[in-house]
Amino acid sequence: MSISDTQSSEMAHPSQAALLPALYQAEGQSWWSRGMRAISHGLLDGLPLPAGPILELGCGGGAFIAEMAERFPQRLALGLDLHPVALATVAGKAPAFGNLQAMGADVHRLPLRDDSCALVVGLDVLDQAGVDLPVALAEIWRILKPGGWLLLRVSAYDWLASPHDQDFGTGRRYSGADLRQALAGGGWRLRRLTYANTVLLPLVAVTRFAERRGWLSTGAGLETPAMLGQQLQRVLEAEARWLHRRSLPAGVSLYVLAQKIALE
Repeated sequence: MSISDTQSSEMAHPSQAALLPALYQAEGQSWWSRGMRAISHGLLDGLPLPAGPILELGCGGGAFIAEMAERFPQRLALGLDLHPVALATVAGKAPAFGNLQAMGADVHRLPLRDDSCALVVGLDVLDQAGVDLPVALAEIWRILKPGGWLLLRVSAYDWLASPHDQDFGTGRRYSGADLRQALAGGGWRLRRLTYANTVLLPLVAVTRFAERRGWLSTGAGLETPAMLGQQLQRVLEAEARWLHRRSLPAGVSLYVLAQKIALE
């Protein structure tokens, strides 16, 4: 999760800015980040990509784009963000790969050529405060090659809104109907639409209720006992195996997999 595609570190909410470095440091090993990355990879496995680079929007500390660089060593893997800490973290990882680069840019103005990318990934980015979703989707469509792919993850359900959203930069939560409408008529063919983080939805709902009541701080989830974290990660990894071929009707997150088609 990153706010950096729409806000500089100077503009960020104070508590949000304080949490970001901890998130970047923890994302490589945290149960939530590892489990959700497994789900994202599961949705992408076997996808027939055209030639071209892979771009992650709002790459944060770069854990996912680094894994993509490792999986696709012959492709350029670009991690895009605006937050200086995020860019520095990705740049620090780049020497371990021959194909990983950090790029500072805004999702509304992508500094890439038309029809240049094979895959664009946006994980908890286009639901961030300040993002104009139609403008961002039009930019993504512009830079994708015909037949290129978009993997998008956003926060689900308005009723899950809590102080967590403010502290982590979430500006809007989406439904499946919202995303279908956003993609309709824009040169996209919707291939998958599924919820994820389903088994843990009741636990998350209780946590968000407690946050709204002030009984729990929003940073509490950054520290989880190791044994509990391992079990929670296994839950998400089981969902990843399920989602490789099948969808889920409810969950904390909402994924879309869409392909660029030519406008008539």
